[in-house]
Amino acid sequence: MFTNTRRLEPGISLQVFAAACLVLAVSTARARTDPLAGLDRYIEQAMHDWQTPGLAVAVVRNDSVVFIKGYGVREQGKPGQIDPETVFALSSNGKAFTVVEMTSATTSVLQLWDAKHVAACYRCDLDHTPGYAQAKVQNIVMPHLSTVKGPKPIPWRIVDSVGPAGSINANVSDVANWVRMQLGGGMFKGKRIVSSAALAQMHTPQMLVPDAPYPGGRGFGHFWAYGLGWFIGEYQGRKLVIHTGEITGFDSAIALLHPGRRLCEEIHKLGIILDVGGHTGEQTSLDAIAMSKGVPIVCTHTNVAALNANPRAASDRVFEAIAATGGVIGLTAISDFHMRSQHKLGPDGGRSPRASLEVHLDQYDYLKKLVGVDHVGLGPDFVWGWGNRFEHAARDSMSFPPESLSDGKPQLVEAFENISMLPNVERGLSARGWSRSELDKLMGANWLRVYEQVWRG
Repeated sequence: MFTNTRRLEPGISLQVFAAACLVLAVSTARARTDPLAGLDRYIEQAMHDWQTPGLAVAVVRNDSVVFIKGYGVREQGKPGQIDPETVFALSSNGKAFTVVEMTSATTSVLQLWDAKHVAACYRCDLDHTPGYAQAKVQNIVMPHLSTVKGPKPIPWRIVDSVGPAGSINANVSDVANWVRMQLGGGMFKGKRIVSSAALAQMHTPQMLVPDAPYPGGRGFGHFWAYGLGWFIGEYQGRKLVIHTGEITGFDSAIALLHPGRRLCEEIHKLGIILDVGGHTGEQTSLDAIAMSKGVPIVCTHTNVAALNANPRAASDRVFEAIAATGGVIGLTAISDFHMRSQHKLGPDGGRSPRASLEVHLDQYDYLKKLVGVDHVGLGPDFVWGWGNRFEHAARDSMSFPPESLSDGKPQLVEAFENISMLPNVERGLSARGWSRSELDKLMGANWLRVYEQVWRG
């Protein structure tokens, strides 16, 4: 987010969101609804709370600008409205532009990125500036200072002395294109702007940052590092590439959540089956599926969220997307995944009731009706040889919050506690009207079809 909200001392802050909030991914907690629902209301409330005259926001997903809008006025007390073409100061977000400029002016990436240049980028000591200087245009926002009487316009600060560290001014439409190039591996509208190797180095840690550069919060990970013009961290298990910029009267921020496009491409190139849904969040799963055109995607072991909203269960949306690729969904025999959720905990939050075989069979029937028998498989998640280590792993792993698993050793479905009890599943589904050919697909033919298609592809 580009913003000029800067706290100087108690009661004094620099206001006006000179903003472009450029974030790729959405939180999996909101994955079943429009991820941008309520954004207008949220921004307007933030503007009120922070006495902010105006801002501009863009959201980029893959190579598309899915949201772009200006809010408020360019100058307090005047009617001029902010729109996507309004110019703001990017300040330190210009560092990454400088690094890209340097890659086009050098013949050797290794020569560019020796220790001296890495340190120079971090200190913002580079000696030339890319981009354009302060634009002499009408559609330009004014910086503001927060006072007891409200936001007060102040003159633009002359920042020539900082050069490539913070001299770029731009509008949110231009910066959205910059983000598209970053997310596109250095390509923009079919043209190579910077090599993918160079861009990868920019997004790769070059030095550790011992203290978090940005306030922590729910979802932030356990490390921070600095690349080339970018900070690198983690958010909700996904790589976060981010930078901010502050200059008198302005703040700015650009954040990239990488969906792993190149990882998906390499997985398919090597003939590896991509498994989503069971150990990945909904949006991550959908992103990976969208990047896997013409290749079957699977979920080897999960359960049906529509029947029980356990955190480890997947949604109909994910199931339908997997089936559309020709993939298969495997169902686990973990009892709590059938019976436990945030709203269905055991007594005093303890152990949940054990799932019956009939409850387990309901899940096969549900998927058969939703996506067809060709996309349903076994994925019981039986574990041998772990002993107490499985219980210990379940208790210590962030993958199993209290609403996911009960205390103690995880329970399996009644009458399906190991593979020797598989005939109970077969007989139960047969009694529910499943034909022999449908049972054969469930018992392994569907998995074999996917293996043959991927491994022989």
